[in-house]
Amino acid sequence: MKQKLALLLTALLLLTGCSSGGSGDTADGQDDGELETIDVVLDWYPNAVHAFLYEAEEKGYFAEEGLQVNILFPSNASDPLTMTAAGRADIGFYYQEDTIIAKANEDVPVKVLGAVVQQPISIVCALAEKNIKTPEDLIGKTIGYSGTRFGEVAVGQMLETVGATLDDVELIDVGFDLMSAMTTGNVDATFGCFINHEVPALEEEGFAVDYMEVMDYGVPNYYALMLVTGEDQLEANRDKYTRFLRACQKGFADMQADPEEALGLLLANQDEENFPLTASVERRSFDVLLPIMETADAPFLSQDVSVWQENIDWLQKVGMIDAAFDPAEVMVDLLAAGKLPLRVTHNDTKLNNILFDKTTGEGLCVIDLDTVMPGLAANDFGDSIRFGANHCAEDEADLSKVNFSMELFEIYTKGFLQAAGEAFTPLEKQTLPWGAKLMTMECGMRFLADYLEGDHYFHINYETQNLNRARTQFKLTADMEKSWDAMQKIIEKYC
Repeated sequence: MKQKLALLLTALLLLTGCSSGGSGDTADGQDDGELETIDVVLDWYPNAVHAFLYEAEEKGYFAEEGLQVNILFPSNASDPLTMTAAGRADIGFYYQEDTIIAKANEDVPVKVLGAVVQQPISIVCALAEKNIKTPEDLIGKTIGYSGTRFGEVAVGQMLETVGATLDDVELIDVGFDLMSAMTTGNVDATFGCFINHEVPALEEEGFAVDYMEVMDYGVPNYYALMLVTGEDQLEANRDKYTRFLRACQKGFADMQADPEEALGLLLANQDEENFPLTASVERRSFDVLLPIMETADAPFLSQDVSVWQENIDWLQKVGMIDAAFDPAEVMVDLLAAGKLPLRVTHNDTKLNNILFDKTTGEGLCVIDLDTVMPGLAANDFGDSIRFGANHCAEDEADLSKVNFSMELFEIYTKGFLQAAGEAFTPLEKQTLPWGAKLMTMECGMRFLADYLEGDHYFHINYETQNLNRARTQFKLTADMEKSWDAMQKIIEKYC
């Protein structure tokens, strides 16, 4: 199991125009004036990846959530990013790598609501007659691409796996004429064709093709498409976005259940003038997309912190971003997004709040119930780890004695998930390591703040006790950072 967390990212470039298409017709009996408008900018003209929107619209899921959705087509490739960042649209479909670059290099205010496609769909493609099946077969060949820096870096990374470099190929900027560049023989192969579109389209025209998926050759897994919104907009309209995502999830469920029906709705909403669709091509596109829009490990619209971190690190390594950043900086509130449930939580899950039988040592009940309230499962888990996965006193002054115990973490995790795991959603289980780290850091900050303010909240027995408490929590947090991969593997082990 992977750790999936919804993330927030930022992106603001130049404002550009956007042309209207599609519609936001309301459900029967609904007055347009009663609905909140939400403008959604597609990454391109309507195609298979957008079908869940039309399902949600047609079935009235948006209207049920009090929303009138207007679907907009982009005038420029950056429209989904720039318009949402500037508050000119509510939601955009955009790309993970470009969003990371915008965040790292421009610090622009867009947040990510969820991943629409869980892995890359860009490929290296060639006509079968060229016999290009591996990166080694590219050596000495011409490769058409759309002139992007990312295209150059991705091809270079693939060549590196066979000991070659970009000097061993000839890159030719063919713009967006990738298919025709191949079929006319202007290039031997291309980078940037989509496995769900160009491949079936070429085969529909009678061309046999071979292709390579980038993540098979050194490029990290990344989200091909995501939903983004403006930072200020999300802060001011969290409920609206929660309702939108809820309707989208219903639309996707219907898309999964009846792809043929979804295809019909897509064809009815296509832009025939600018981007006419071929039913057989889009049907095959559905076949490709549905298994990677939601997988066994990644529910629709979920995200994985490790995917973000791997891509941030890789983009820095290849020189596409100036500096790395912590994915925690860009995490969307999963509770506000409607992806994590509220539970009845204790919120002070220390061992000394359990009453044990004096003779048998068996646990009898949980005490100190004045802290019980609605909360997240990860909070209770995290607080118990903060307290129990170390061998030192909470106010240990000698930090050399303060160490996060992976042995105790595994023992507790095993017992916790074996006893209560069935009660939690897959995503809740995936947030548990974050609960441990965040609760430990939070408690450290609270101890430190109380110390600086004169020790008004936490009871102390000596002057620097809260300071010592804070230092132990920060040391434990640092240890968790070092053991992060191992913590995730333990969660996976017992799920």
